[in-house]
Amino acid sequence: MSKARVSLKITLLTPLVVSAVVCSLSLLGLLDFFIGRAYDLTLAVKTEPVQNEKIIFIDVDDKAVDYAGTWPIRRDYVADALILSAEMGLSYIIFDIEYVDNSPSTVDEALLQNILPEKSTALLRDIESNVGILIESVQNGRIPLSELAAYLPDVKDSFRTVNTELQTIYGELARNSDEYLGMAAEVFGSSYFTVNLVPGVMLDIDPALMSFYQNEIALKNIDGDLDSIHETTSMMPTIESVIKGAEGAGFPNVIIDGDGVRRRVYLLQDYEGDIYGQLAFSPVLSILGRPDITVKKDSIVLSGIDTEFASLPDQIRIPLAQDGSMLINWPHADYLDSFTHISFGQLLEHNKLLDSMVRNLQIREDMGYLESYRGRESLNERMLRLSEMRRTAVFSGDRMLLGEYGGETEAALKDILDFFDDEYSARFKDSLAEAHSGGRISNDDYAFVSNDFPVWFAAVKRQAEDLVRIRSFLKAELSGKMAIIGNAATGTTDIGVNPFSEKYINIGTHAAVANTILQNDFLDDSPWYFAAFLSWFMSFGLAFLIRQTGPVVSGFISFGLAAAGAGLCVLIMSRIGVFVSPVNLLLNNIIVYAAFTIIKFSATEKEKGFIKNAFSHYLSEDVISEVLNDPDKLSLGGEKRYLTAMFTDVKGFSTISEQLDPQDLVSLLNRYLGDMSDVVLDERGTIDKYEGDAIIAFFGAPVPLDDHAERACRSAVLMKRIEMNLNKEFLATNAAPGPLLTRIGINSGDIVVGNMGTVRKMNYTMMGNAVNLAARLEGVNKQYGTWILISDETRGLIGDDFLTRMLDRVRVVGINTPVRLYELVEIKKDAESELKELVQIFENGLQSYENRDFINSEKMFKECLKLNEHDQPSTIFLERSKAFLENEPEEDWDAVINLTSK
Repeated sequence: MSKARVSLKITLLTPLVVSAVVCSLSLLGLLDFFIGRAYDLTLAVKTEPVQNEKIIFIDVDDKAVDYAGTWPIRRDYVADALILSAEMGLSYIIFDIEYVDNSPSTVDEALLQNILPEKSTALLRDIESNVGILIESVQNGRIPLSELAAYLPDVKDSFRTVNTELQTIYGELARNSDEYLGMAAEVFGSSYFTVNLVPGVMLDIDPALMSFYQNEIALKNIDGDLDSIHETTSMMPTIESVIKGAEGAGFPNVIIDGDGVRRRVYLLQDYEGDIYGQLAFSPVLSILGRPDITVKKDSIVLSGIDTEFASLPDQIRIPLAQDGSMLINWPHADYLDSFTHISFGQLLEHNKLLDSMVRNLQIREDMGYLESYRGRESLNERMLRLSEMRRTAVFSGDRMLLGEYGGETEAALKDILDFFDDEYSARFKDSLAEAHSGGRISNDDYAFVSNDFPVWFAAVKRQAEDLVRIRSFLKAELSGKMAIIGNAATGTTDIGVNPFSEKYINIGTHAAVANTILQNDFLDDSPWYFAAFLSWFMSFGLAFLIRQTGPVVSGFISFGLAAAGAGLCVLIMSRIGVFVSPVNLLLNNIIVYAAFTIIKFSATEKEKGFIKNAFSHYLSEDVISEVLNDPDKLSLGGEKRYLTAMFTDVKGFSTISEQLDPQDLVSLLNRYLGDMSDVVLDERGTIDKYEGDAIIAFFGAPVPLDDHAERACRSAVLMKRIEMNLNKEFLATNAAPGPLLTRIGINSGDIVVGNMGTVRKMNYTMMGNAVNLAARLEGVNKQYGTWILISDETRGLIGDDFLTRMLDRVRVVGINTPVRLYELVEIKKDAESELKELVQIFENGLQSYENRDFINSEKMFKECLKLNEHDQPSTIFLERSKAFLENEPEEDWDAVINLTSK
């Protein structure tokens, strides 16, 4: 391109027009994705906020679910854990768990296993004693037989009294778990639950419950510009029996930006004229001494602060972003690497250990194992009294009594450990031997006790030691802290994206919100016009600097100004925590530079060659030819066609990539994608895009293909063959630390294909439900241990040229209609006879399975595993058949599988 001079008029007008257009795009939200990414990058440069040591997580993790046996955790288990947390001195607890529906009643296990047997035995022992005395008196003549009838009413009254007391205890066995959780929350004191504020869904709420929330939960000490508070139209409250014991509640809702990232929250929301706080904000207000709240357009001011949780001034100003939300100052780490984490399973483990130890003491005390204990009361009586004391504290809401219970429990555990020493064990063994030699105990009893006592002794001692250890740990970690509890187990779906993690467990959001306020370390964003003015000013300067320069010099100047502007934005964010978007500035520079470059570029044919060459790196030759033949195809829009979509992904590629340096990784990926893409292109498929190691392609557009499904399936099979050869090469040359194993999903259907995007940036791509299903099928492979899955729609198009294996009818994530899955096994003519036999036996077994003939299906799947012991689908269906033989499915079982993960 020759060096040329741009006229002064164009130099003045171009930055102005470009700035106006870019500013409009920004205000319309079309640049939000890029602005969000820019925000994340500048936030990463800012110093990470200090994490308040008094904020902790109690994770309902895999250990907790294993102890509880299921998720959701039984509410009486949660209540018991909450009571234990109060014992350990936890100051505040926030439940990021919804209790919006009633739960079934449960059995009070402590009452059933510990207290009821002892009370029943005592009551029956009293009757036995009274009747024995009466009979002995008759035998000794102290009561004549003629007068015996006079005593029978007293005997009957004794039986009635015992029956009444036992009936009372039996009536208490069935416990309302919701009310019990509410009582536990009340005795705890400062517990907070959820009140979901969901826009667009109108729900009926009991008037009494609504009145409770208005009077007890809604914020009262608030004034200012209340009309600026975000309004919502629906509430999903925690049920009355639970919330009535709580200190308060807050909404867990988090704002999700257009790019799917969570960066901000509303601290306050208005529901029917009442103001509710965010789930973390509500307890923070309590921590801060319930300050007065003043709402302004650009901030929330808290006045009269009094707290020991952090060093704070008397007044805090919380800046609000342009949309009225608070920007979260996130820790620069994943959920598990930020703040302190305690497993909810440790609380459950403590309670189960304590119940087990009490039962062990109770069972063996009757056998004389504890006769040498010389306390004021027996160990069994002492532990049962403590259980009653704990129940009384909970049911009466007496936290002081609960504290006394905790102190006495620790004293009892110390006494148990002092008693359960080697000297006690030796004494018992000596007395046992003496009783046996003296004929006071039979040989059988002696043999039993000799074997039983050491095991029992070690078990109880270990339980007491574990309890002391756990209590010591919990007291150190919980005392004086604020805990946030939620589901962090492997199967949780409460996972989102924040600026520092693509798979962030959302419980952490509430800790980040609380920490932002308690550390007085806030973020803010600048008004839109500030970024607009800065962008115009710099693009105006750029225009004057490059109006007479060549493309290379212009490029350096443009890059330099863009870097300086972006650096300024980063500096502002890092120093004062205010975000100024560099996107407008960068886009202005790019467009002004591009506009001046195009104005100076005079060779039209050269331009056309340049554009064609550039496009050839991104579009298939078919697409380029259609564009050149019909330039109108550059316009936005698409058309619906019946196509076949393919999604591929390499199993565990992130693990492989972590073991390679960037240069080797790029080389490996280019070789792999090149060979795999050639298969698609040879079958006349169109590659939509690459996403890391994944290939997204479709068959039947832009050039129509009648056999698009067959071509897609053939490509998939050939890809797996090529993969084998590539892996031999990669492993032999150490190009990869392990084999690259590709999962493939294929589906056919109506798909919209065409140019998508904006007039400035478009892509020839596809979209639609059929595309989504193909993507889901790729991921579903991992659940069946297969490599290629196709839908029933595709299976119906490919005829008999391919060997396929029928699998479940499934309902995948995001797709409600059940779909029959097929594994694409091989091109039929190339398949070995043993493989064909396996498929036939498997499908016979599947038919029996779906007809509820689990005996025959088990037999068939075992036959499959004889042919191939590593066949994962056979293993999966064999285990299902066994399970249904033990526990038959419900009558309305239709064999449809709901796949809950992608």
